[in-house]
Amino acid sequence: MKKANTIALGACFTFAVIIALLAAYAGIRQRAAAAAVYHAKWQAYAAERRAADEPVTFEDIELSRPEIDPESNGAIIIEEIAPELDRLWGAKEEHENVPFFDRNLFDDHAVDAYADAETAALDAGRQFREKHASLLQSLEPLRNTDSGRLSISYAFGDVNPMGFLLPDLSHWRTAARLLKLDIWLAVHNNDVERAVASTELIAHVANTLEQEPNVICRLVQVSLDGVLVDSIQGIMSHLEPDDKQIDRLERAVARRLDQPDLSRIFQCERAFNLRLYDGLADGDWRWSDVAGEDDIRFSIHEIDRNKEKAAALFDQLIRAAGDHQSLIEAAEAVDAEVRPGGVPPSPDDEPFRMLRHLFPALSRTAELHAMCIAELRSSLVCLSAVRFRRANGRWPAGIDDISDGVDDAVMIDPFNGESLRVIQADGNFIVYSVGVNREDDGGLVSPDEDRRRKDAGVSVSYSGK
Repeated sequence: MKKANTIALGACFTFAVIIALLAAYAGIRQRAAAAAVYHAKWQAYAAERRAADEPVTFEDIELSRPEIDPESNGAIIIEEIAPELDRLWGAKEEHENVPFFDRNLFDDHAVDAYADAETAALDAGRQFREKHASLLQSLEPLRNTDSGRLSISYAFGDVNPMGFLLPDLSHWRTAARLLKLDIWLAVHNNDVERAVASTELIAHVANTLEQEPNVICRLVQVSLDGVLVDSIQGIMSHLEPDDKQIDRLERAVARRLDQPDLSRIFQCERAFNLRLYDGLADGDWRWSDVAGEDDIRFSIHEIDRNKEKAAALFDQLIRAAGDHQSLIEAAEAVDAEVRPGGVPPSPDDEPFRMLRHLFPALSRTAELHAMCIAELRSSLVCLSAVRFRRANGRWPAGIDDISDGVDDAVMIDPFNGESLRVIQADGNFIVYSVGVNREDDGGLVSPDEDRRRKDAGVSVSYSGK
């Protein structure tokens, strides 16, 4: 009897194991079938996007990057002197008291970076510039370049994508600090030609990142363009460049305005984001790898639902990228949909939990891009206003006084589609956009006590001239 019970128990156990194995096998087959449907669906999506001439994967993006003759590739020049720039930035004790090295160069505009400086600061700056004159000279070949392409490859493979989504651009920042110092000293030395020449170089440094379709490169370009705008304000407020030098500043600004919209950047972000979902679907990554949470195994259906929503939101941004107003509105709407009220990811049973973790916040990027365009456009209008003043003995009374000398597109405020505005106040001629809040705050383009600027534009002082 005992033996019979043992045999029966063994048979039950064996049967249970077989049932479990069959269930596991059925589950594997079911997931494999779901994965096949998933991949077929997204292959069709990729084909549709490619037919619209949009890159979908990192490999597509790499193929779409234009080839640049090494002789014309400004990025190579900066990469070649990267070790020297690294050493310069690493020597904190050497530059801690040097203007534009002892604080963040890329903060919002100083109220007036070219106001009276202490003798000690000027002396420290001159000594520093003299010591690193050869490094400044190493940037001169940038004048013969008009674009750039970093020596990175947008190919996923086994490479960590953060290597090209978050490239090390500290060399560009250090080069900008060095040029900003040179411009500042030139203004204080009344050296118009040197100030203009180094301002042109700032524009060339920014141009070297133009072919990189990722957010960080665009944000660094925005910072570099801010340096360009600040430098023009300082030159026009404190010096008297001649017409040919103004021509050169206008060309530098116009070239910076001739840049791609954000569609390529959103395409790159889309490629990365959708690849994350594929990695989760295929088991290449775990949820803990990409979200920093406890591991969760999502079903193919859940992954597909979140990926579908992410793709739709990215497509919405890409379609809106050609118009600044539309893009800002679209980016704000997308952010509000992904993170309602700015709250963190929803509870475990929320259908778009994955989306809320993985989708990037891009509305601030859209705003900074539009603010940069507004400042560059305002700079061109301001330079035309200087010409008007020289020809007529007075500043323009309104934007219409100078509209004949400026391209119509340059006159448009990217935040509301109306004309840029001009005002004279406290010895300053100000050209401005209504800025992020879309309200006319009377040309408040300098930061307030909270280091926030209500309007976006440029201000040129003429009270001392």
